[in-house]
Amino acid sequence: FFVRGEGNVSAEGVEYAERALALHEACIFLIKEAVVDRIQQATADVTAALNIPKQILPADKLEASLVYTRFHGISSRSRMLLSLLIERVDKSNQYRDLLLLCRNTFCSSRESLLRHTVRAHMDTLKMQHGLVGMTRLACVFLMRICVIEGALYLDFFGGRKLSDIENVNDDGDSNAPDSPKTDEENNNNGPLTKISKSGTKNDPSKQNTSALEDKAFLVMLDSLCSPLHRTVRRGVVLLNDLDTLCQIVSVLREERSTANASLDTRAVA
Repeated sequence: FFVRGEGNVSAEGVEYAERALALHEACIFLIKEAVVDRIQQATADVTAALNIPKQILPADKLEASLVYTRFHGISSRSRMLLSLLIERVDKSNQYRDLLLLCRNTFCSSRESLLRHTVRAHMDTLKMQHGLVGMTRLACVFLMRICVIEGALYLDFFGGRKLSDIENVNDDGDSNAPDSPKTDEENNNNGPLTKISKSGTKNDPSKQNTSALEDKAFLVMLDSLCSPLHRTVRRGVVLLNDLDTLCQIVSVLREERSTANASLDTRAVA
């Protein structure tokens, strides 16, 4: 009440409001330092330790490397702090902005650590197995990457769909009436809805599903999968063997069907 400056307040109330705001700013800074700065530091440490990108990390050693163990090590404390933001995200734009900053930092950090290994693995598979074999093995590899990245994402952010947070009104009121949207906005946002104060807690069975529908996270997965699309496209352009082309099309159909069967692996499709 005092912090928002509502009603007539005494001098003591003004002083209380100023102190409350100062403490609030301090809390925001400490959470940012503990989550955003820690993710950035972990990324820098892993990059330096593995000499990325000068030295390419083999794909078969990826899951057991610092790329994952270092992040799993900081996920528990980060999730505890992020849960505090998620619980209060509809009360203040500062909570929303900080939570989105944490999300964007996480996604950009993961992409920077993985993209060189993924690209190199596509090239290796093509040299070892040809275009048809590479297409199948690369799809399996990328689906595995999507699954473990999704699990790591949930270790940090839990089950709440962060895309919905971007739809909270500027005044922080998630219960305010929706303003009319254009057709373009509806196409971009898809079926996303406003956050309720209860979030996804009313349907625990859908928490993991909604988290993996987060737009920024899926954009990151799409970026990781793009080397497969480029490699196959370049190979197909140079093909003059109709049988090989038919085999590639058959593999792509099968793997796309498999990838679409699960939200975890939809980015591969």
